[in-house]
Amino acid sequence: MFCRRSMAGLWRTASGLTKKGKYPLIGSNRALWLSSTLRKKGRPNRQSQCRGGKREEIMDPNCKVSRPWGAGPGGQQLGTKSPTSQKPPEIPWGRVSKGSSECLQVAIVTGGATGIGYSAAYKLLKHGAKCVVISSRRKEKGVEAAEKLNGRFGKDRALFIQGDVNDEKHFRCLFEEPIRRYGQVDVLFNNAGMLEDKNWQLAVDTNLTSLIRGNFLAFEYMGKNNNHHGGIVVNNASIVGLQTLHGAPVQTGIRVVALCPGVTETVLVTDARGKQYNPDWGKEAERLLSSLPTQSTSVTGLAFVDLIRYAPSGTIWVIENSQLLRADLPDRHSYSTVAAKYK
Repeated sequence: MFCRRSMAGLWRTASGLTKKGKYPLIGSNRALWLSSTLRKKGRPNRQSQCRGGKREEIMDPNCKVSRPWGAGPGGQQLGTKSPTSQKPPEIPWGRVSKGSSECLQVAIVTGGATGIGYSAAYKLLKHGAKCVVISSRRKEKGVEAAEKLNGRFGKDRALFIQGDVNDEKHFRCLFEEPIRRYGQVDVLFNNAGMLEDKNWQLAVDTNLTSLIRGNFLAFEYMGKNNNHHGGIVVNNASIVGLQTLHGAPVQTGIRVVALCPGVTETVLVTDARGKQYNPDWGKEAERLLSSLPTQSTSVTGLAFVDLIRYAPSGTIWVIENSQLLRADLPDRHSYSTVAAKYK
């Protein structure tokens, strides 16, 4: 299902596990080698999440299975909490001190009429925000939410603007109106989302495209590069993007895998500099790409064919420096650190 901005995570991690624990359309027992993996503890990076080797070694049909496909690190079933005996370390909160209200003055909350959005608006006002702009497609709910907030915290503390985040004109209005009144916007909470597989195009527009739109508008209306004073954007994603969804494509009999190529000799890479958000981003992209190993499109083609032949559903593959590696995402409990607990 399409949970807020988690579509990529859903398609990448949907396992396709059947009731008998077998994957559809695998065909050959040679695919069993894919279950053998090396995992490292701690916060993951690309190198620590990937396993590779020579092609003839990787495709060895005699490779033994080291853990069940549906298991997390160390054979632990995904979705179960990792045991821990150590007290979680204190997390530094950055340059803005905890409890500071300087960064909470004027905020925008999309999807703010109900649920998580309304609660966020309420807490912002309770912690000293000057004004919160809430957005929703539902006029009655939005008006009701604004009235409740103003009744609790004072007149004009909450401003409701009806509209759809898929409409850029409406999204711009969410920034322009508080700037006209208060001269600034400090916070954007990209919270609007929907859960509709049947209307997947609207779900993608709402959950993904509008989120990207909101970030770029924040750069424009809040960025120091545009003579504003900065701020913060919080993108409401979903735990679904971090957790495997066993059995998502079972009924279809279709495997879904992801191929993540490294720097490959294509026009997409050579023309990257002139197509970024601004010249500085273009220079940084060029610097980063030039520092990484390159490979030919012939190599990525071979990797593509091997994935069709051998890759189980829900797996993620990196083809970098002419080497095919499987990227194993650890269970989220193995790399999460407690920052705060709430009652």
